[in-house]
Amino acid sequence: MAETTRVYGVIDTRDLVFREQFTGNASDVTFQLTNNIGNAAFEVGSWSASQIQTSYPSHITGTNKQPIYDSVLPILRHRINISSISSTGLVTLDYAPLAVNFYIWYWYTLTPKDHLSTYHREDFVASMEEQGSYLASEIYTDTTNFDSILSATEDTAQKSLDILDDHLHTAQTLENDGITPDSGTLTLTGNFISDGTLITDNGTYVGEVITVTVDDASAVFGNALYQAADLNYERTLADSTTTMPALALALESGSGSKKVLIKGIICDTSWNWIQGPIYISESAEGELTQVIPSGVGDQIQIIGYPLSSTTVLFNPSVITGEVIYY
Repeated sequence: MAETTRVYGVIDTRDLVFREQFTGNASDVTFQLTNNIGNAAFEVGSWSASQIQTSYPSHITGTNKQPIYDSVLPILRHRINISSISSTGLVTLDYAPLAVNFYIWYWYTLTPKDHLSTYHREDFVASMEEQGSYLASEIYTDTTNFDSILSATEDTAQKSLDILDDHLHTAQTLENDGITPDSGTLTLTGNFISDGTLITDNGTYVGEVITVTVDDASAVFGNALYQAADLNYERTLADSTTTMPALALALESGSGSKKVLIKGIICDTSWNWIQGPIYISESAEGELTQVIPSGVGDQIQIIGYPLSSTTVLFNPSVITGEVIYY
């Protein structure tokens, strides 16, 4: 458990782990350590950058003591680590934290004159301190120590090994219809995922894409498609149960083996949406509309909502309603 103690440098000359809090802005990767220590207070002596043990592995976590990342998208994000700490206490990270609060944990050596009135040794670093600060340093530089690492308690071994993990795993390139090994970082190309910016270019899309057989030669980009009895795809029409529900949007014109969007974001600059749900047209094959079908026997299916006047979030409900009285 975490504990709070008094520490005398003249008696307890040893390395401690200090914690300082910072706030990211999604662009900065450098942060200056000061005497703004969150888990200790000097009663005699004072904090000095010269006492930071820059050769020992330091660490960065969220305020919940969990790893932090440079993106909210799991497939794009990188776990953030500390690249270096300079002799003046300038911390350089390998990626920029988002606009969140986070902790930087670093090793500090007290001088014989220093006296801490309080030192809060938190669970996050307690096991490392109990083994001595050199454990992490030796593990970091000498892989022959693995046997001794694994003979320690599971908790200590896991936390020590976590320092070594730079979380840069074998990179992949996701392109077209497959994944191919590459080097460096995970590279995403094509129409598979958005970087968070709303798409605005005509004929663009991001999301879940599959290739199906389209039998309707008149299908064009953005048309809604249903699955016919032969399991091929045709343009929808909301005036009958036989031509509904919409399962996909056409991404290519004509018939044959074609890519379709089954869930995602799509842009067509000929659209002019307003706020509210989007339905399947009862009178124009494959067309989307914000006019709810009203004829007796018409099928009502919400297939998405506008993100802008020309961009749609396509997330179709396969449950349809039927107009039985008008």
